[in-house]
Amino acid sequence: MTTTEQVKAALRGRRERIAATHERAFVNEIRYAVDWISSQQMLLDILVVARAAEDVPEVADWLSGLREETYPEIWPTKTDAGRAALIWKLMQYIAALPREPNRYAIWDEVTGVIIGGGKDSGFEFTEDILAPLFDFLADHLTDTAAGLHALRRYKERVEWFDRAELHAGFRPGSGHDKGEEYFNNDLQRFLFLDARFVTSAKVRLAKTEPDLLAGIETEDPLICEGKLFEAKSDDAEKIADGFHQVTIYAKTYSKTVGYLVVYNVSDRDIEFPHDGAEAQWAPYVEDAGVRVYFIHLRAKVPDKSASKTGKADPVRITRDMLFKIGNTS
Repeated sequence: MTTTEQVKAALRGRRERIAATHERAFVNEIRYAVDWISSQQMLLDILVVARAAEDVPEVADWLSGLREETYPEIWPTKTDAGRAALIWKLMQYIAALPREPNRYAIWDEVTGVIIGGGKDSGFEFTEDILAPLFDFLADHLTDTAAGLHALRRYKERVEWFDRAELHAGFRPGSGHDKGEEYFNNDLQRFLFLDARFVTSAKVRLAKTEPDLLAGIETEDPLICEGKLFEAKSDDAEKIADGFHQVTIYAKTYSKTVGYLVVYNVSDRDIEFPHDGAEAQWAPYVEDAGVRVYFIHLRAKVPDKSASKTGKADPVRITRDMLFKIGNTS
């Protein structure tokens, strides 16, 4: 069972438990579900995108409006994503209700306003009100989400725990190809052992072929290119080349998603353009139906502490650089 299938199965289980819970335990079951969703980074990434789709009202204001209407319009949102974001806020609102054992807070504050309370209100509330959130999350739990989750975990593992050890094996001046191969081997090992991606890394038959492939027969395969960044004059060109390689390969095989991992062994930060919501991880750029995510891996232990590094001097990669340089290389 893949990571996405496991999370989808767990989502179904959470939804069923809420629907079947006695009203005395309903608030607690909502709390458990909120805590669990908050612990799933893939789901939180989806909710970040949902929140950016439109402005949704505060739950208290929304409930007040429902009380004042004779025939209320339940959903004030215009999109599925906006509705999912509002339901998530509602669940968090319910989870924060005071613990009062002699008072059915959920019925007084929420259920009675929306569906009128009564027998089987828990099931009705779950299926009529909460279900669109669970459906939205399940629909967006694609292999893309699993790929991003795996690459985020790899980035965090290296930057939090293994950076010094990994960088110690890197030989500066050995050339981009050997440096990229060194880091790609470590990434491939992680993807296989920790994320269950059966990847293949091979010598390219053509310049446009990416470094790592997994699940090419699936809807959203892992098409991954790795590029070494040493803050040299031609590094922007190499990043653009990587972007171009991923997009060309994805288009050739009618795929929609690719990943560019940038192994930064310099002391400078990198800023990437982003076509998505500001808070969404990771930044991405779309080109003719292909979305390329940029995974920035800080692979060098800083020579100085943060308080002594001075003013930040990031290398800014722009859209123009990606398209002009990449398409002419």
